[in-house]
Parts: sequence; C-alpha cells; structure tokens
Amino acid sequence: MSYSKILLVSLIILIQSFSVNAQINSLDHYKEINQNNTAEVIHFNDTINVFNGYNVEFNIFDNDVIPEDTVLVTELINPNDLYGVIDDLGDGNFRYQSIADNKCLEESIICRICDRSDNCQESLIYFIVTLIDSDGDNIPDYIEQEYWNTDGDDFPDYGDTDSDGDGIPDLIEGGIEDPCNFDPNIYPLDTNGDGIHDYRNLDSDGDGIPDSVEGIEDCDGDGIPNYRDYYDDCASRLAAVETFSPNRDGINDYFTIKGLADFPDNELFVYNRWGGRVYYMQNYNNQWDGTSQESGIGTSDLPEGTYFYVLKLVNNQVIKGTVFLKR
Repeated sequence: MSYSKILLVSLIILIQSFSVNAQINSLDHYKEINQNNTAEVIHFNDTINVFNGYNVEFNIFDNDVIPEDTVLVTELINPNDLYGVIDDLGDGNFRYQSIADNKCLEESIICRICDRSDNCQESLIYFIVTLIDSDGDNIPDYIEQEYWNTDGDDFPDYGDTDSDGDGIPDLIEGGIEDPCNFDPNIYPLDTNGDGIHDYRNLDSDGDGIPDSVEGIEDCDGDGIPNYRDYYDDCASRLAAVETFSPNRDGINDYFTIKGLADFPDNELFVYNRWGGRVYYMQNYNNQWDGTSQESGIGTSDLPEGTYFYVLKLVNNQVIKGTVFLKR
C-alpha cells in the first residue's frame, strides 16, 4: 500500500457524516444531496478507456472529493486477477497496460482507500479496451495495416474511408457491424473468394463489371447489392426471343425470355398493334403459346404479326419490347 497526500483547494463539499460511500456515483449527485454537511472523503468509481496493446496512466483521486490536508492509503484488491497489467505508481497514480491480442475487453478491479484512522471506502475501476479504428469504417487498423494503400492516394487504408476508391465506403464493403465482435474468417467480406477483401477489390463479385459501375443498388431485388451479385446485370441478362412460331412442332413454340427464372416475381403484359391486351400473366413462366386469354378479343389463336410486351420486375424495373408471332 502507498500513502498519498492530495490537496483539493478548489472544492469544499459539506456532508453530515462519513457514511456516504461509493454508492454515490457522481459528483453532481453528491452536491445535490449534501449541500449543508461536513467535508469528508468521497471516493467515486472510475472508468478508464484504452486501446488494445496500449497503456494509460491515471489518478484515481481526480474525480474524488478529498478535503485539504487529508492523507490516504490506496490498495488494489486482487490486481493479478486482471487480464491486463496494473502498476501502482504512488500518490494515487496507476498505469494500466492492455494486452496486445487484437480483441476488445471490459474488466474491473476494486480500489480501497483508507485514512489514518482506518476509515475505508471501496470503489471500482472499470477498464474498457477497444480496437484502434482510425477511419471509423469498423475495420480495425490491425487488419488494414500501415503499409497498405490500395488506391495509391494520400491516405493509407487504415485512414481512408474508401480504400479502393470505387465510390463504395469501406464501412459497407467490409461488412463488419461491430469491430469488437466479428468472425475474422468471414469478415471483412471477400465475395468472390479471390483472397482480396471487397473493400480493396474493384470487382468484388468477379463479374467483369467494376464495383464503381454496379454500385450498391439491388436491381434484381434478391437482397444482394449489385457489386456483390455475380448475376446483377438485370436487363442485360434477360433476353427475349424476337420471334416464335406456335405451330406445336416442339420448336420455338413459346415466347421465352432467357434469365427470367431469376425474377420469379414478375408480370408480363402483351398487346396487339392496336393497343389491346391479348395476354397477361403474373410470375410468367415462358409458356405463352400465341393464344389470347382476353374475352373481348377472343381466346383463339392470335394472327401472325408483331406484338408488344411489357415485363415488370419486382424492383419496379420495366422492360419493353416487341416479338413477331409467326404462323
């Protein structure tokens, strides 16, 4: 144990007796309920923040009420139970060293102070250890590392919110919601599994279309953003036949749209050259055989000619075109 003498000349607080202890957890609260009492020692809890692998020095009396000319003895209860290492530097000063193992941690220790008359109080010192994340992208610096500068700009990756310069922030491409709680085997994300994390990859899904072009929209409504979706070219993936011949010979009998299976929530409208609707189907399955289902037009086989179609997808994308029905 060490003896320390703390002079507090800027604050005198009146209390009734020494019975007030660490249960009072703020100086403002203490002032509020003890305005007309006698000055005594009040020892409050302390919260100490430190980055993983770093140390911090602090004085446990900085937030306490210490009457003038009071001599106190400090004692840490079971300091070896801490994951980190704490050293008593004397006069209420301590140094806490966190362990450099790239993880977050919260732990506490009991601190007891006693005066010369062995009147003692106890409080807690809380240590909150966090990972360094200089650019706030939820990707800790130990992953981004000092020597990486993916886009070659003036900022290394650990200080760059868009490391690859593709216009999509690392906060999105990294996919990490809580830097203190993530699986390093999965995050940061590496969509195409090429060993280059998405936040450093200009083509995250490897589809040949740059992330800067695809962006973070979800054009096919499958819950996967375009830059991470190998099949996200949407309209360009949908290829409707330009002509079909529903003569029941088993060859090109139906109006088919290649790639439509990836868009099950769709609506197909088909119109004749006068604007009359001749066919409609929700969740179209490539089975229109050139017959009309509209009673006003008749349900027989439609005549040869050009027809207009409108395909609506679940994400409100609309694709229009023409098809020639050959008899």
